[in-house]
Amino acid sequence: MEKLNDEELTEVLRKRNLYKEEAAKIAIQEAQKRGLIQSEKDLLAPKFRPEPLKARFIPDINNPKSRNKIRKSIGRSFVIAGILPVIRGIVKINTGIIPEGLMVLAFGLAWIGVSAWMIRQFTSTAVKILFVLTGVSLFYIIQLLISNPVFVFLDWFIAAMLYLLIAYGLIFVLRLKR
Repeated sequence: MEKLNDEELTEVLRKRNLYKEEAAKIAIQEAQKRGLIQSEKDLLAPKFRPEPLKARFIPDINNPKSRNKIRKSIGRSFVIAGILPVIRGIVKINTGIIPEGLMVLAFGLAWIGVSAWMIRQFTSTAVKILFVLTGVSLFYIIQLLISNPVFVFLDWFIAAMLYLLIAYGLIFVLRLKR
């Protein structure tokens, strides 16, 4: 707390409910030492009033380190998701459906490459490419599901949920840039 400037310490005091009790007490003591407040009663002033937590579909992340960690975590999840088309491509190639297998394999490798790029450094271009790849894969998956002679609700449901998760992750990463 001693290393924080007055503005940062004021922000800590406003968010004191989010800190452990000991950390909040240390922040209050530091603020008193600096003369930002005279007593804990001063924390009732609007300047120090805690902000209520807002439930949001996509939360705001204020800390740049946290933003970076979350972006990398989502990127790793996308890399793992790229393994599925790679495996499907290899299986298609091994079963003799070489052109489709090569396309799916190339798609999976492109997805993994762009996801790794997003992990290394954030660019909105990487996210936009992943959106385009998501659209391409969605078209492919819908074609697969439609070509199946038997309608299996669970197949459609799982595909829909996976695409919703991917879309949420991509939108979340875009929001982290702001």
